[in-house]
Amino acid sequence: MEGALFVKKLKKEEIDNETIGYSKKTFFYADGYIRKLEKYNLPIEVVEDTFSNCYNVYSDIRYRMYRKNKNSQKLVEEVMDNLSDYNFSSLNLYAQPKSVQKTGIIHILANDGKRDVFWGEVDINE
Repeated sequence: MEGALFVKKLKKEEIDNETIGYSKKTFFYADGYIRKLEKYNLPIEVVEDTFSNCYNVYSDIRYRMYRKNKNSQKLVEEVMDNLSDYNFSSLNLYAQPKSVQKTGIIHILANDGKRDVFWGEVDINE
């Protein structure tokens, strides 16, 4: 998992090892959650809506906080904290992700080279 794009993005911004380790765990749990949704043939729109909600939380925090203090560590922590508490009310109770899964979804998005999720001034792909 060391070579994963989301890990490289975290390391590029010198995120501490404890946060990187926790991020790896949450990525694993979120991946399992997404596979479960796919296994039960939930419409792809449900998965995309979940991704969109997570991305919107990330974008809002990045806009409100990161542009003011340029602290990547705080950005990662704030996004993960907010996602952990986020209410996916559009999903039925069975399909709602658990706290650790919600936190990991942002790392799934960061791992996708086509998504605009990064923790510093410039994405690793640029």
